[in-house]
Amino acid sequence: MAATWKYVRPIDRYKVRIMDQPDAFQLKVLSQLYQPLIGPEAISLYFTLFSETDGDRRYSVEKQHHWLMKAMALPLD
Repeated sequence: MAATWKYVRPIDRYKVRIMDQPDAFQLKVLSQLYQPLIGPEAISLYFTLFSETDGDRRYSVEKQHHWLMKAMALPLD
């Protein structure tokens, strides 16, 4: 899987799009059931990306991966 990350650069852009707002039960399941399986960094990434869509907005503004790396204090790989 690490080989695929060599094609994503910090200057590459991304935009978040969601179909529906998750409800409280879905967020609880995500944090309590899936976090032990996929780890806290993956859950943190999900919540960070989700937080970029506020309220009724279903799209985020376009940002660079560099912003995401700094916000999460994680490298791209």
